[in-house]
Amino acid sequence: MTLLLLLLNVSFILAAGNRFVPIILIHGINNVPRDWDIFTATIKAARPSLSTGRLIELHSPFDGVPGSWVALNDQVSWFARQIRFLIEVSPKEFKDGFDLVCHSQGAVICRSLIQDADDLRVRSFVSLAGPQMGVYGEGFLPPNLFPPELRSFTVQNAWEIAYQKWAQIALSPANLWHDPYHETEFLERNVFLPPSLGLVGTEAERTRRKNNFLRLDKAVFLVGNFSHTTYELGIDPWVSGIFGYYDKKGKIKEVWDQSFFIEDTFGLRTLHETGRLVLKAVPDVLHDDWIYDHYVIRHHVLPYLTPSKVMSEEYPEVQVTKS
Repeated sequence: MTLLLLLLNVSFILAAGNRFVPIILIHGINNVPRDWDIFTATIKAARPSLSTGRLIELHSPFDGVPGSWVALNDQVSWFARQIRFLIEVSPKEFKDGFDLVCHSQGAVICRSLIQDADDLRVRSFVSLAGPQMGVYGEGFLPPNLFPPELRSFTVQNAWEIAYQKWAQIALSPANLWHDPYHETEFLERNVFLPPSLGLVGTEAERTRRKNNFLRLDKAVFLVGNFSHTTYELGIDPWVSGIFGYYDKKGKIKEVWDQSFFIEDTFGLRTLHETGRLVLKAVPDVLHDDWIYDHYVIRHHVLPYLTPSKVMSEEYPEVQVTKS
């Protein structure tokens, strides 16, 4: 199975190169590589000179259900090994690095992968509706999103099982669960999100992961903006996609007021101060529009992949800036 996946992924990078670095795509929970087909078709139509091999819809053991429910640390390790293999097979293709474009849960996996891999040269990272601060809300509890073991729990008590050791080592939804009313338990028991935010770990490890993240040329975090709801049909609350989240009183705290940003625990503030960070919330873009909607892809994602004449003023959106 592993050999088959390796050969399948290699087949995507055999085309002759051009001036663009490869773009590796990693999907979200419950999805499979073909869910990127509309995305790749849209990008290729807008950039005819982009060779087929430069857009890699990465196949893995974590496709669909229940594969995508595997613990996130395991997924990060596997994807890092797979990308190293692709580089080994086609070193000329990757000599100038590569871009990572990742959707939903995949975007959280990719951020951690960048932080953890000392040897991988990611140029631009584009997060499409990724729950970077985790999830908390009814929107993430429907049967189609949560494994059977967690379906009987409510928002208020889901932490009791999500933060158990067996859940943390087995289930990605448990890794993503971030109960703002049980922050101490979250920091002590969640084995994925707190380290990725630089909130726990040894000083040496946090420094290493921060330095890796700061090697990015640009980090782009995109999400849909909804004034009437916290749920954009994929992550809840949607502000998690741009590092906003609930405080202990249930009020939304923007990224600028988060301790990890103020203290620059994993490098987000440095990227902002050096002009390499984009945080953008686009009105009424639903969770799957980022990969299925031609208009959204062309006008709100494409400009961050290569230089484009498509300017944001033609297509109204919210630029998140510090107030």
